[in-house]
Amino acid sequence: MRCKYDTERKARLVAQGFRQVFGVNFDETSAPVTTMDTLSLVLALSAQLGLTVHQMDVETAFLNAKLDEETYIKPPLGIEVPEKSNCFRLMKALCGLKQSPRQWFKDINSHLKQSNFKSLPNEPCLYYRQYQGTLNLISLYVDDLVIAGTSDAVESVKAIMLGKYKMKDLGKIHLILGCTMRRQETIR
Repeated sequence: MRCKYDTERKARLVAQGFRQVFGVNFDETSAPVTTMDTLSLVLALSAQLGLTVHQMDVETAFLNAKLDEETYIKPPLGIEVPEKSNCFRLMKALCGLKQSPRQWFKDINSHLKQSNFKSLPNEPCLYYRQYQGTLNLISLYVDDLVIAGTSDAVESVKAIMLGKYKMKDLGKIHLILGCTMRRQETIR
């Protein structure tokens, strides 16, 4: 019996970040992520205001972020390069680089702010905006987005995000950060 993944072959290039030197090829490494308290707040507000909650996942998020520092890697095994080339300069972040999470956060933060979202000073991964008179929220956990708003607002956010990033639209929220979500409608 063949596994359904037999025809799907993937490779991932991971940089050896443990060889990086602070101040030489990276400076900043920290990147904020949403907290469970913030996620709980978004879900509670959504229930209280009757908002729809969807989720999206950015595919290969780090590859969207440009590097600020000059960073080089040795060619991976099996890649033939001219003899004079003994390394490659990275233009985009890779998994394994110490600055990748920070660079990714800077990229998506900039995109959301250009799209009229604001974040709170004490919770930089909670974004909000007014959309057609209603509240629209985004909670960001690395490359996972929880989007709350009216159906039109959620679709607007999806279009904004798909305009820049390759993403998976996971539909109505069902599983985030190891927690299963289920919305129960109450009869009033």
